[in-house]
Amino acid sequence: MPTFLASDSGKPRHSIFYLAHLNESERVFFVTMLLNQVISWMRAQPGTTSLRAIVYMDEIFGFFPPVANPPSKRPMLTLLKQARAYGVGLLLATQNTIDLDYKALTNAGTWFIGRLQTDRDKARVLDGLQSASGGGMDRGELDRLISNLGKRVFLLHNVNEDAPATFQTRWAMSYLRGPLTRQQIGELMKDRVESGRTLTDAPAPVVQPVAAVTPAEATALDRYSDTPPNLGPSIRQVYFPVRKPAASALLDRESRHAGSTAGLNPTLIYRSAAYATGRVHFVDRRKRIEECQELRLLVELPTESRLVAWDEATELDRSVAEQYAPGPEAFFDELPEMANEAKEWGALEKDLADHLYRSRSLLLLYSPVLKEYSQVGENERDFRLRLSQLAREERDDEVDKLNDKYERRLQKLQDQLKRAELALLKKEETAEARNRELLVSVGESVLGMFLGRRSLRGASSSLGKYRMKSTAKIAVQEAEEKVEAIQREVEALEGELKEQVAEITTRWDEVLSQFDQVPISPRRSDVEVDAVALAWVPYWMLSAEGSTGREEIVPAF
Repeated sequence: MPTFLASDSGKPRHSIFYLAHLNESERVFFVTMLLNQVISWMRAQPGTTSLRAIVYMDEIFGFFPPVANPPSKRPMLTLLKQARAYGVGLLLATQNTIDLDYKALTNAGTWFIGRLQTDRDKARVLDGLQSASGGGMDRGELDRLISNLGKRVFLLHNVNEDAPATFQTRWAMSYLRGPLTRQQIGELMKDRVESGRTLTDAPAPVVQPVAAVTPAEATALDRYSDTPPNLGPSIRQVYFPVRKPAASALLDRESRHAGSTAGLNPTLIYRSAAYATGRVHFVDRRKRIEECQELRLLVELPTESRLVAWDEATELDRSVAEQYAPGPEAFFDELPEMANEAKEWGALEKDLADHLYRSRSLLLLYSPVLKEYSQVGENERDFRLRLSQLAREERDDEVDKLNDKYERRLQKLQDQLKRAELALLKKEETAEARNRELLVSVGESVLGMFLGRRSLRGASSSLGKYRMKSTAKIAVQEAEEKVEAIQREVEALEGELKEQVAEITTRWDEVLSQFDQVPISPRRSDVEVDAVALAWVPYWMLSAEGSTGREEIVPAF
């Protein structure tokens, strides 16, 4: 699963699994297998309150029905019930809500509801929402909101909010190309995936080494003896078992050279080497490191000097089944002079211990900001994934504290804004009333003039009404300016909050690129060499009768 979440360098990635070209049973089979892999990986992660990964499934019809029980239903239900504790989110989409098991979807914390075409779909949504909210939502109000949704308008229900809200999505162009065929998928991915390779890197094939015999060795068995050398009991000898029979060696030779192996005779020969076993301990209490590496090394014995090139040794990845007798009808290579003396083998053990002490180390990655070391055996991708989760948790904590700090200030401004808007409303009503009074007073004065009733008192009253209207209008302007000033403060504070959240996010994102490499070296007492033994390693010599210089020697172990 980590390869689907991040590249080898730790960069987050989207992994898309395309199912449109599969039949129904194949789709259910694959989805079931994938979800079970997600669950297995998820349960190996530590719990967190921050989002670690998200599983998005477009059109869940048929995979999570209300009545039937396809294999995909159980792992989907498990994820809905348990995934949030591990930081794994689910986003499930469908066009017809009646196709979903709403008893299970009561575990969903966020709902996005668009236009519903049928009353049955709407009724099922209302049932699910009421169940998810514990019956605390007004069904009639929800019904009204959903019925009045327009195009690209959605109802958002979040269990952490007091009431649902509506929002409109941006306009986006889509050509609605439709499902792709298998051939079209191959065409789309040809620049991203090498021919014949999967999306994940395949391991390199293991190639058996082939050693060609030189003309000096052409007289096949001249330098070999049919009996092992007679050595003292103080020199430990082991025989590597023959893992590849002669028939397999001949088939390999035939496939390499694309020719017949008729007339080739396989002969079992043993060549000498040094075989060492031991272990190196790496201990660092402060870094919580306590690792033991078991070693099994195989290296050629020198023919002219007495120095063994331990830095060129082959490290065997599994225990060799040691034998204490050679195979039948085997021949033995000449033994180097230094291998005949017991004291030389004792010196080899000391040389190996010194070599391991000086050359072996554990290389760990270290994040100086998070003060975290990579674990033994943890590659860079997995370490980055673990760090990114820790960074998200730290970032979320910091953002939550910042939100709490700004929430109080924003709430105070929102209260001021509400009072200012209420005062503005009252002053607007007062101004409107003054305007009506002025109109009535002026009308009475004009009517009196037409009727021949002149009155200084009426004119004075009209002037008073006009002054009151002007005063009310000024008060409205002042209230509007106050509302606008508070709104600007709110916008400025919200902008300041967004900037600080963006700065926090950027700072924690940069943490993932700040690494140190820390080597952990062993102490001399942490290096243990069990023994360095004379190993007889089996090979097949493939030679043609009566021919010289055309022999091949291939490993048989």
